[in-house]
Amino acid sequence: MRANVYARIATRPSVRAIKDLCDLHAPTWLMLSSGAALEQLLATLPADALAALGRAHAVAASERLATLAQAHGFERIVVAASAMPRDLLAAAALASRPPT
Repeated sequence: MRANVYARIATRPSVRAIKDLCDLHAPTWLMLSSGAALEQLLATLPADALAALGRAHAVAASERLATLAQAHGFERIVVAASAMPRDLLAAAALASRPPT
């Protein structure tokens, strides 16, 4: 039996991606499914991009990720049912609804 396992390779955001992040003025959602990826991203962003990202709403795939996001200064955090993209998006959609 053979099993292929993927390897995570950390990459830095491009200059254009950082500029686009800094230029965002609309409500922004950051989908979190990996603590290591979040910490890698935060370690590579310049201060202005960190400030822009800090204004984003965060959707965490678990309570552990929500706690990590809070420790990094995120204030608007919701927890999704799972790390599946549909659950992350559903949590963001539900949290975006105006109160009734």
